[in-house]
Amino acid sequence: AVALTAWILLLGVVPLLPVLPNAATALLVADGDVIWAVAFLAVFSTIIGYVSWSTALKRMSAGRAGSFLNCVPLAATAIGFVMLGEVPTATGLVGGLLALTGVIVVNAAKGR
Repeated sequence: AVALTAWILLLGVVPLLPVLPNAATALLVADGDVIWAVAFLAVFSTIIGYVSWSTALKRMSAGRAGSFLNCVPLAATAIGFVMLGEVPTATGLVGGLLALTGVIVVNAAKGR
């Protein structure tokens, strides 16, 4: 699964190649905060995300692993609350609770 993920990442770069010169120029004149933000997105959103997904697929079925993707908005809301001080709305909390309940129900049913 890791080799396939590597190929997917490499093939995903191909459509971006035409904008590479402009992106390189923009990064050369960008301040440090922008460069750190790009590096953060590259490491956490791409590398860690895909490696985690590949690891999950090694340990459980795709259907079961896929059910955990419903926790992403809940995790993003929690991170926004802790790191950025964003206060979730009541609707957002109810939606997160429903998503979490769905993940629990699906995985409890698969255990039977």
